[in-house]
Formats: sequence, structure tokens, C-alpha cells
Amino acid sequence: MELVPPETYNQTWKKWDLNKLPIMPDAFQFQVAKDKRKQFQVVKRLCNQAKGIIIATDSDREGENNL
Repeated sequence: MELVPPETYNQTWKKWDLNKLPIMPDAFQFQVAKDKRKQFQVVKRLCNQAKGIIIATDSDREGENNL
């Protein structure tokens, strides 16, 4: 997963302008990276077939990022 580009939130954020920084949307949105879509679909299918899921990730922000 990756953050969506700034222009997804607001078209005026497409062109970077120092006067418009920082860019802080109300809520961050994520998308599947283009080169990871095939693997994402495999994992999604397997998750839908599972009876349960054990989360054994790192306790940092990235490891605990659950959408």
C-alpha cells in the first residue's frame, strides 16, 4: 500500500507550491501500488477464504498499519 498522490485530495495540490505546504488532508488515503496489484489480489483472495488471521507484524507505524 502507498499514499495516494496529493491531487487525489485536492487538484490545487497537484503542482507543488511552497506557500501551500504542509499538505495535510483530513484523513490519509491509500492505494495499492501498481507493481503490487497482482500480489495484492492473491493475498486478498486468501484472506477472504481464511477462517481467521493472526497479525504478527512489527509494532511500529508501518507494521501496524491496518486499513
